[in-house]
Amino acid sequence: MQSDSSQSLEVQNQTPAQNAVFASIPVTVQVMLGTATLQLAELMNISPNAEIMLDQALGQAVTVIVNGTKIAKGELYVLEESGDRLGVRITELLSKTTT
Repeated sequence: MQSDSSQSLEVQNQTPAQNAVFASIPVTVQVMLGTATLQLAELMNISPNAEIMLDQALGQAVTVIVNGTKIAKGELYVLEESGDRLGVRITELLSKTTT
């Protein structure tokens, strides 16, 4: 097994064609707005129009997650071109020690 430093060195030494192959791999990006802890009984009785209070207040940073790894913090905003879609403006990139 190779260490993290040798793995990152190998990726940096890839040819442009090899990097293009990696760059075209799709990843899943998720934005976590907050979390809530519920009793299973509460969840089993959930119905339309039920409200779940999150631990996140309005205006607090959201977390950007790529393939299960927290990579950034950001703020939500309304996309100007559509007016009915949300976007995330990245405000902070997370290091491995802060995730």
